[in-house]
Amino acid sequence: MKNENIGAFLKKLRVDANYTQKDLAEKMYVSSSKITRLENSQRMPSLDDLVLYAQIFQVSLDEIVAGETRTNKNSQRLYTTFLIYLSQQNTRIKRFKVICLFFLCFFFLLFLGMATLYFFQNYKTIQVYHFSGSSEHYEVLDGLLVLTKDNSYFQIEEIAPEVKEIEIVTKINDQEKKVYTGPPNSIIEDRYGYNAFISYDDFINGNQEIYVLLDQERIELHFTNAFTNDKFVYNRVESIGDSVNDYSSFVIPDKVRQLFSCEGDICSLENNGIFLTFNLGVFYVQEQEKSYTYDLVQNSFSYQNKNKQGEVLFTIQNDNVECVVGNCENALLIYNDFLENYVKKYLE
Repeated sequence: MKNENIGAFLKKLRVDANYTQKDLAEKMYVSSSKITRLENSQRMPSLDDLVLYAQIFQVSLDEIVAGETRTNKNSQRLYTTFLIYLSQQNTRIKRFKVICLFFLCFFFLLFLGMATLYFFQNYKTIQVYHFSGSSEHYEVLDGLLVLTKDNSYFQIEEIAPEVKEIEIVTKINDQEKKVYTGPPNSIIEDRYGYNAFISYDDFINGNQEIYVLLDQERIELHFTNAFTNDKFVYNRVESIGDSVNDYSSFVIPDKVRQLFSCEGDICSLENNGIFLTFNLGVFYVQEQEKSYTYDLVQNSFSYQNKNKQGEVLFTIQNDNVECVVGNCENALLIYNDFLENYVKKYLE
């Protein structure tokens, strides 16, 4: 099977039928230049081309591939030549499929790698915290910290109406630094890399402490994680009417109104050096080095204990314990004791 023989045979078929290249091109719905390339042996005809030639000129496919008319003597050779042609076409198709499959796999793996890289670069890079704290005369409630790899935003709603100015001090590895002086309800913004206020890695790893200084009193802030972008896919919620954790509509329990001193939504009680606060569905307890935060709206609990033996910090939600710092083996025991000693006594 020679390409030159095929080209010459195709030209002979056209000439014998008194077709011009333009006439044949119109019948085959191709360009005249393609007919020229086929007849000049510049292009090997495809199987589709052979079928069209066979239909137009009433010849067999094996005659076209062999480039000669069938006779009794060459019939077997034409058949063998045609089988070889089909085998070559099949090989080309397989090669094309392999190449297409290779590139498909390559681009899929490239996409998967880029998606994985993007996910791990952004995994847990957005952290939202509620924080609170108290001293002998003051309480910090409903504070909000939004922490990202690019920026951090820190805000205290209000400490007391008469407080016009506070100082904020951070402590990392026993090194203290004053980072803010001004109104208590300002939004403090810090950019990644400057670490003028929040050091992302130190804070996440529990190495940074934050205090509010007010009238010679030091209020240590205790943080509870409210959100972390730790999902690969987030589902859009079309209607959030009943699913929103609405703190503002939470009713103060009757027992709290009886035992606590309430001003608006904030109720507080001091009992033998233990400070208890109830505000918009969140119950805070400060007991020497220990602090408890019980969120009735989100059904979550956080505990922090700082003493000479070290720090323990954990959160519990739906009986799932997340240990942040220290030994949390007794987390559920501490949680059950809190329910027994504080929740049942003061809330139920």
